[in-house]
Amino acid sequence: TATHTTTRMETTTQAKAVPTTRPSLFCFTVVQADTYELDIMRTGINKGAGIFDCEDWVVFSDEEVWITPGPPVKITTTVLPISLKAKAGKTEHILNTKIFMAAWDWIIKEKKYVTSTWMAKVDPDAVFVPARLREAVEKKWDPMGHKEIYIKNCPFSFGFYGALEVVSSGAIKNYAMNQQKCLKELQWQDWGEDLYMKNCFDHLGVKEVTDYTILADEYCGAKAGQCWLTAPVAFHPYKSAFNWFQCWDNVEDTQKGSHGEHRLI
Repeated sequence: TATHTTTRMETTTQAKAVPTTRPSLFCFTVVQADTYELDIMRTGINKGAGIFDCEDWVVFSDEEVWITPGPPVKITTTVLPISLKAKAGKTEHILNTKIFMAAWDWIIKEKKYVTSTWMAKVDPDAVFVPARLREAVEKKWDPMGHKEIYIKNCPFSFGFYGALEVVSSGAIKNYAMNQQKCLKELQWQDWGEDLYMKNCFDHLGVKEVTDYTILADEYCGAKAGQCWLTAPVAFHPYKSAFNWFQCWDNVEDTQKGSHGEHRLI
């Protein structure tokens, strides 16, 4: 099932019922437990903000820590069997590919691409709005995720920026069956995970669909603090819990039609 609750009242993921006719999202993030990223998760789960508004989700970390202590249920991070301290690289700033390979391996093992129709990998400092992603999937792409698609989200560099990686379940099914081709046939060792995933998808014949509206990122030309914009699915980066939730409140105001009493300066 999509919900993982144990008799010890501990869980690694929390899920809503998976719709049968509308897109369902599996969303994940990787946090370093000794940073502000954990503060964002702990506040986010209480507000139902960010990935916690997806039908299914998981928070990976380098150690098991609580996201919410309960009652009624204690929810903890899922530990990745690898250090989250990534080295600097020549081709890309951070060589974090192996970290996210481990995350995708867990997702494949748990068959999340079977129980959900679309996947979203979200950086902890990205203010993510799942309702907007569902709408984009429904109106623009393939709601049920059968087509093998990934969304190119940035007009700069290679175009698939890691703050928000949106891929169909069909694309991940292909990756699950054929990832060894990428590991053996691509020179990925000096790539960051977003460049690796893009090149791997291309190598496996997954279709690239361009939509630069879904990500408002300073690294992709967006202006900081414009959280009242209605098109973006995610805003990045917001590297403190205070700034993250100030942006989130602005998004909520915009969704309600009040257009941003809390605009960032």
